[in-house]
Amino acid sequence: MSRARNLLHFNKLAAFQAFCESRGWRADSVKGPYERLRMTKPGSEILLVYRRNDATEHVTVHGIALKMAQAFINDRRHPARSTTDTNGEPPWIDSSRSEKTASG
Repeated sequence: MSRARNLLHFNKLAAFQAFCESRGWRADSVKGPYERLRMTKPGSEILLVYRRNDATEHVTVHGIALKMAQAFINDRRHPARSTTDTNGEPPWIDSSRSEKTASG
């Protein structure tokens, strides 16, 4: 699974959380000293953002958090061109697959 350790800055974490909440994600309490953000959405994997011991400026994102971070940055760079489709997910996330796995 790919990850990025220099994509999302610490000071953008609150804006990233608001971005995810606007797309249907719900913030949960973090577990452990390394988690900085934990979010859930029905039918999707858990979105996690981590802090490394030696991190001074950036958090680590991977999986769905990486895809959402890329969409967040793209929306901030190009607000007129939204990277999300009508259901609030980036176009590369197959929401029909998530619904199938959630139902059985």
